[in-house]
Amino acid sequence: MKPRAKHFPAAMIAMCLAAPILATAAQAQQIPPAPRAGEAVIAVRDAIDRVLARYVGTIVGAELKRGRPHERTAVVYEMRLLTIQGNVLRVRVDAANGDILETDGRGFIGARRDD
Repeated sequence: MKPRAKHFPAAMIAMCLAAPILATAAQAQQIPPAPRAGEAVIAVRDAIDRVLARYVGTIVGAELKRGRPHERTAVVYEMRLLTIQGNVLRVRVDAANGDILETDGRGFIGARRDD
């Protein structure tokens, strides 16, 4: 038996034992923090209604994510909106009050509703 082969089973066991720990750490980074005391989170349906009141299109995805430091909110809804022109917009909505924080993507000006 080669010397390298002696350590192979031990290395495999170590990797198998470490995999759940690494997966848990990665998942913990993706989970948004809980809202602070007194900070309510609006329902995703309300956030979708806010986006559709401003833009013409169809919501094709929505996720609850951590707020960025410059957004000054703990959690946001990040939505994907398919416009009637076929473009996909990324819209970030404050999960505490429903304010639209950011819209990004090709054709977002053309997708805006006339009010």
